[in-house]
Formats: sequence, structure tokens, C-alpha cells
Amino acid sequence: MLAELENYLDVLETKHTELKDILAEIGDNATALNWKPLGEEGLSIFALAVDVALQEDFWVSHVVGKRAEPPGIDQLETAQGARIEPLIQLLTAAQANTAQVFGELEANTVNGQIEFNGDLLDTRWCLLTSTQRVAENLGQISVMWQWWQQNQETIN
Repeated sequence: MLAELENYLDVLETKHTELKDILAEIGDNATALNWKPLGEEGLSIFALAVDVALQEDFWVSHVVGKRAEPPGIDQLETAQGARIEPLIQLLTAAQANTAQVFGELEANTVNGQIEFNGDLLDTRWCLLTSTQRVAENLGQISVMWQWWQQNQETIN
């Protein structure tokens, strides 16, 4: 694997670990997982965790790796669940897909462009977009979990 891709993979793995740690804190608390602090227009912690895996799969596996589009990417508003295990499995699968695609990429692909939906995209832009989406969602999840905990302390 190219050193540059190892760096991307390290960043993504660190973010996944941080997210899995937060999910472990939440546990199988369906109310916390599905809470939407912004009302019905926002996404829940559960949906944002799903989005981490789907966005990574979309940009790395689908766009860069030319694999099938991840199912459910258009259904985030309705994503909900009562357990963290499906989220952990989804995140683990996304990590494995990313590592596999990164292992197959050659320098000329990383330095080049990809045709996607009639547009030419820089491969690095796709990789950075994936990393950015993962980091943004992790940040939102972290803040939402803190809000949830503070709200529970205020109620009790």
C-alpha cells in the first residue's frame, strides 16, 4: 500500500475507533441512539453513525474503487435502531472495504482523476471528502452525546 494511503487509512481508523468508543458509552440505549436534538429535520446519533460507514463506502469503494453503491445511502433520515452492534458491524465492514480498495490503488490512480456521473474528480479530492465526512459526523455525534448526557443530568 502506498504511504499516502496508509496515512489516510490511519486517520480513518482513528476516527472509527473514537466513534466506536462513543457508541460503547451509549450502549444499547435506543432513546439516546435515536434522539434528534434538532427535531425531525436533523439526524440522530444512529443515523450519523450509519452515514460514517456509508459515506466512506460511497467515496472510497464506489467512486474510487468502482464498486457498487452502498445500499441505504438515500434513507438516512429514517435510519434508526436499538442496538450498537449493527453499527459496529457496518463500520467494521466499511474499514475493511477501504483497506481493500487502498491496497489495490496504484500511484497513477491516486495522482489521477476518476470519471463519475459525467464529471472528472481528482482521486485525492474523493479521499479527502471521505475523511472529511467521517470527521464531521464524528464531531456531530460527540457533541450530540454530550448534549444527551447534559439533558439527562438536568432531567434527573
